[in-house]
Amino acid sequence: MALRYKSSIHQEQREELFPLPSPPLSKDRVLADLSLTIQELMAAELNAIISYAEITRSTKTCFVAGFCLSIYDILQTFPEEVEYYWRGGWNIPRALYFLTRYSPVLIEIMEMLSELYGTSMNFF
Repeated sequence: MALRYKSSIHQEQREELFPLPSPPLSKDRVLADLSLTIQELMAAELNAIISYAEITRSTKTCFVAGFCLSIYDILQTFPEEVEYYWRGGWNIPRALYFLTRYSPVLIEIMEMLSELYGTSMNFF
């Protein structure tokens, strides 16, 4: 009796590891499954493309909004900047101020031009 029990357990494990082949499918069934799979793949690919387009549009919109805020800030504070920073001699703090003030705007302009003309700006 114990020998039969082990044998039946061993048979169940073997069936789990090596399942019996399923009966052959008809041609119509295979074509139906294939067309459904192709439709599912096309739908998934279309969803991925739409998602990518939405993310790209959001990214570009945020980029332009940040650029506009930078330009707005520069235009709002330009008279005071001329009065306090442009007059007088050059020193390290003044040079660092101009570098941090205007280099992001120049980089943003170059990034927008690279997007427009399709060149890479990965070196920034």
